[in-house]
Amino acid sequence: MKKNRNISLTIKMILLMLLVLPMLVYNRNFLNASEIADWEFLPLGENYLSDDNFSYLEGNKLNIGTISTINYIRVKENTKYYLYFYCYQEGRFTGANITSYDSDKSTLRVVSTTFSNDGTVITFTTESDCKYIKMDISVEEDWGANLNLMKIEENYILADHEIDITSITLSEMEYKGPKIDYSPVLSGSDGFYITNVDDPISLSLILSGIKAYDDNDGDITDKIVVVKDEYSSNKKKVGIWEVKLQVSDSASNTTTFTLYINVVDTEKPVLTGKKSFKVETTDNYELTHFFKELKIIDNYDGDISENVQIVTDNYSKNKNKQGTYEVVCYVADSSNNRLDFSFTIVVEYIDRLAPVFSGKFTYDINKSDVLKIETILSNVKATDDVDGDISKKITISSDNYSHASSRVGTWKVVLSVKDTAGNVSTQEILINVKDNIKPIFYIDSKVITIDLKENNVTVNDLVNFLIKTNQFREDVNYTVTYDDYSENKKTPGEYRIVLEIDDSPFALSVNVLNREEKEKKTFIKKVLEFVHNLFRKIGVFFKRIF
Repeated sequence: MKKNRNISLTIKMILLMLLVLPMLVYNRNFLNASEIADWEFLPLGENYLSDDNFSYLEGNKLNIGTISTINYIRVKENTKYYLYFYCYQEGRFTGANITSYDSDKSTLRVVSTTFSNDGTVITFTTESDCKYIKMDISVEEDWGANLNLMKIEENYILADHEIDITSITLSEMEYKGPKIDYSPVLSGSDGFYITNVDDPISLSLILSGIKAYDDNDGDITDKIVVVKDEYSSNKKKVGIWEVKLQVSDSASNTTTFTLYINVVDTEKPVLTGKKSFKVETTDNYELTHFFKELKIIDNYDGDISENVQIVTDNYSKNKNKQGTYEVVCYVADSSNNRLDFSFTIVVEYIDRLAPVFSGKFTYDINKSDVLKIETILSNVKATDDVDGDISKKITISSDNYSHASSRVGTWKVVLSVKDTAGNVSTQEILINVKDNIKPIFYIDSKVITIDLKENNVTVNDLVNFLIKTNQFREDVNYTVTYDDYSENKKTPGEYRIVLEIDDSPFALSVNVLNREEKEKKTFIKKVLEFVHNLFRKIGVFFKRIF
């Protein structure tokens, strides 16, 4: 009997001692309690709503507005929730948009809601895969009530059970965050672990630090059982996972304890690939060309190269100008671990354009004229887009004209020039040589023979002779353009005189003869002819005989 009274006095309390491992064991990074957002965990008090986790948007009338969650609210699965307007006689709810999320905070669905007749209570039920909710609630107060609708904890209650709002006090409805001191807790409290996704702590190691004691049975740690384990299969996945433990004493008094294990990713992405590029001004690349050369690998998300965001871009507006330009970027993984980096792009101008010739490239000249190479060069200019005027560098590659300048035809002179980048240009100069000397007509009837004896006949005497024989008119004007007679008129031979008469050429052939010499030649010729005829006749005679 005494023993039963002791049991009733102690209410058969089971003391669960959770000896949480030191946070620095195994080089794991754990957050302090003050660094954990309260709304990530189930609250200790009645109300799930915190002033710090809500914003208020005033409507077009002062007595209406919208309260909206800033961060996710942690809720229980398969649980009916009640949202109360605390000062029910002064205001009501006019609309609700509640969205559910899974453990990855991926949107599941819009939650179905029910309003009470007076609009002071909204009810909804979470489903089995719901871990978080967010809400946008439209509210309205009576005119003049001055309830300060933006004060969340004074006006609204979200609870996982029905509440008599006529008797609850403000201190009771005030939001109370979870107990996050990592010390042993009593039945109904929560325990929290944070571990790294790259090297998560094993559940067995976590459980090795948990002890259960009973006031009668003593140490009953060996009776702890895991009734729910979301963590073991998801420890390589970022998120908050529940592990529920249960222990019973010999009298079948049972206590349940819940662990929340937060698997986090704290590693920044890693950049591999080139950080400096060289391009030409004519390449005209967009930034996406260079992003293809960058590899950004995250320990959890893998390749996130396509998630690069640009902070500063000094290249795009200068991609056709020489210079070195920096592009500053960043990339963040799904856990918002951010990597800031930059790369440089060197834009160079490479001269691939050959020089350009300008000037005179074709000449038409007479065969009696001579075109000098210096004249050709003086009429030609060479310019380069980088070096400017490089006419002084022009050279003669080939010259088919100089050795044939008096010959009729088309001849080439090829010029060449090279810029400092080694680009070479050539230019042909065409020289058309024409015959400007008019034809000379040699007239056989104008052959004059002069006896060498006492020969003092001049060219003028010859012209006068032709005038007297009516070959030339009396007022003829003439110019001697060629004369090999005057110097040789004392020497037997045939000579030519060319006269320019009325812009037309006229030729004379002058035979200077020695009459005595001619007569001697004539006598010898007659003797030879006689002998020749004699022997011919003798030959004919003998042919007849025989």
